[in-house]
Amino acid sequence: MPWYPRLISVPPASPSRPPRPAPMSEPAIPMSPHTVNFTVVRMAATVVLGRSLLRCARQTICINAVRYKSEEEPRLYSGMEYATGREKQELLAHAAGNDDPFDMKVFKRGPGTKDNPNLIPSHLEKRMIGCICEEDQTHINWMWLHRGDPKRCECGYWFKIVDAKPL
Repeated sequence: MPWYPRLISVPPASPSRPPRPAPMSEPAIPMSPHTVNFTVVRMAATVVLGRSLLRCARQTICINAVRYKSEEEPRLYSGMEYATGREKQELLAHAAGNDDPFDMKVFKRGPGTKDNPNLIPSHLEKRMIGCICEEDQTHINWMWLHRGDPKRCECGYWFKIVDAKPL
């Protein structure tokens, strides 16, 4: 028996079959003791390196899972918390009970005389209004109202701008 281990083990020959030759891709090369020791050291280094990499990966996964775990459940914010500007003013007006904060709803005309005109609330100096003069009319008469000046529609009704409550 040689002093070096055989790399390929060949099964013992059976009486019915002749022995198999060694495969061509893996020739039996004699190895010196130095080569054997180097191979063992390389295998041990691979195992140690693999364990350390696995440990690093495991620690990273555990740390991240703990780091980003929150005590409280995530929640979705309401529209009021995200809203700004006019949208927030409108939402606050709705919460206070004012369903028409910009006075955009249609309202019935009053007497509409020059002494007692229909009052139109507005935040601005001028406002465009539409008058449906007759009940079966298919179009709207649009006109601009300016603050302080009552204006007469074609149908004879008078309109005047008054200050609206601020939002």
